[in-house]
Amino acid sequence: MSRPTLLVTGFTAFAEHADNPAARLAQDLDGAVFDGVTVVGRTLPVTWDGAFDTLAAAVEFARPGALLMFGVAARPGLWFETLGRNVQGDRADARGCRPARAEIEPGGPPARLSRLPWSRLSGGPLPTQYSHDAGDYLCNHVLYRALGAFDRVPLRGFVHIPPLPDSGAPFAEPPERLLAAGRALAGSLARAI
Repeated sequence: MSRPTLLVTGFTAFAEHADNPAARLAQDLDGAVFDGVTVVGRTLPVTWDGAFDTLAAAVEFARPGALLMFGVAARPGLWFETLGRNVQGDRADARGCRPARAEIEPGGPPARLSRLPWSRLSGGPLPTQYSHDAGDYLCNHVLYRALGAFDRVPLRGFVHIPPLPDSGAPFAEPPERLLAAGRALAGSLARAI
């Protein structure tokens, strides 16, 4: 790719999130241009054995200057995940498979710090907060692995967004507000590349 790129990812459907807003953001932002930076949007499967491999292929394709990963959580506003932890829970993925062990990388560091300039990012219409716990499901799994694997991508991190109203989950936001927040985040991150 000739111009700088920002890779934006979001997980596909799972559990009560038949229409995952993270996937919507990745799809809606694909091809957008912010300050000369082109967004490449990709979706990740909600599978222990496929999410990171799909992410790695997307990084190889896009060769981004920044990686912004999205996942859904029943929390109000946007949550900037400041670190990935070397833990994964015994929760089944979208295919019913479970991880083979409790550590993501046996012998790896207990945590890895995010590589995004959080103080320079804007959530647009949604409030932002810092989180030191991305959970123990696939959001944390891909965050931890991405922080350890993609040194050529200087800016990389993860943001949890609220669910859509049709999920029945608390703290839901309409898709228009989520897209506006995603555009604000992508635009402010593009300026940092």
